[in-house]
Amino acid sequence: MSKKVLKITRFGRAGDTSMTDSDNPIARLWLSTTEVQQMTGLSRTEVYAALYAGELEGHQRAKHKGWRIHVDAVDRWMRGETAISA
Repeated sequence: MSKKVLKITRFGRAGDTSMTDSDNPIARLWLSTTEVQQMTGLSRTEVYAALYAGELEGHQRAKHKGWRIHVDAVDRWMRGETAISA
């Protein structure tokens, strides 16, 4: 008999931990700046410069809060495509 364990995820919601964040395809759609750095091999300065210049599309809930970047935006940026405007 398996036991369901609830925890607070990194997005602040209670969730089923039968899948870890790395196994959960939804959790992997949005990345932090650190994850973008690891994924691309670029420095923190380069990632932030691209975000502030609008070359890399990302979102902040409030000023001075952590960025969330969609994996598709990272892919477009690495291929040299421009960010999609809303």
